[in-house]
Amino acid sequence: MSQAFVITGLGMSIVFAVLALTYGSIVVLGHFERRFEVAPAAGAVTAPVASSEVSAAADLTPEEEAAIHAAISHHTGLAPDTFQTRITPVKKES
Repeated sequence: MSQAFVITGLGMSIVFAVLALTYGSIVVLGHFERRFEVAPAAGAVTAPVASSEVSAAADLTPEEEAAIHAAISHHTGLAPDTFQTRITPVKKES
């Protein structure tokens, strides 16, 4: 019976050690990722320019356009003044 406890303890120790090594490697890789992060080049991402006739066709207010632009900025991590957006209406099929 004591041999069963030894084998169980040894097996659980090995599993715990592998989990600890996995966690440690994830933490270390996370530090390296943050330390050596490459900043995107200024103006590397450029979206099409917004036009007033597209906005009229999409029936969007300027506030709605600004909200969409802010959401894209937040999602991509880019400053709002580094890119432009063009909102086009989706054609619905009947």
